[in-house]
This record gives sequence, structure tokens and C-alpha cells, in this order.
Amino acid sequence: MAKGDLSAADLTTGSLPEEWGAPTRAPWLWYTHNQSPALRHRLPSSDTSAVALAEALRAEYSRTIAVVGPDGIDAFFGWDLVSWL
Repeated sequence: MAKGDLSAADLTTGSLPEEWGAPTRAPWLWYTHNQSPALRHRLPSSDTSAVALAEALRAEYSRTIAVVGPDGIDAFFGWDLVSWL
């Protein structure tokens, strides 16, 4: 899988640097969206006094969804979600 800083992509064509290699297809992936305080949910905050700042920010200001393609439905539902959590 190609990895790197996406800011290195060409903005007009979307081309990635050749040294990254060819991108691979994924039947499904996790997408994490970070939210500003204005867009954050209104649920009461959890007690974050015992966790690191990065963990607290992730818990309070980010939401993760699965993006699943039509060919990845079986693989996604067969995946062990509990082990990921």
C-alpha cells in the first residue's frame, strides 16, 4: 500500500509521487473525521482525567465510520470488530 504525506500529491491532477509505488485497492476502510468544538456532539464529556491528552481528544472530537465498497461487504461483516476496539 502506498503511504506518505498526501500534501505531496499534485493538486491539479491528483497524481502521487512515483516513489510511493502504485496505490492498492481496498474493499473497505475506516475514515476518521475530526470535529471542531462547534460541530461536536452535545453529549456530556467522559471523565478524561486518567487518560492522555491525545486519547481524550480522539474520544471527544473524532468520529470514525466504515466506508465499504460493494465488493467488500462480505469481508467487512466477516471482520472481527471486537479485536479492533
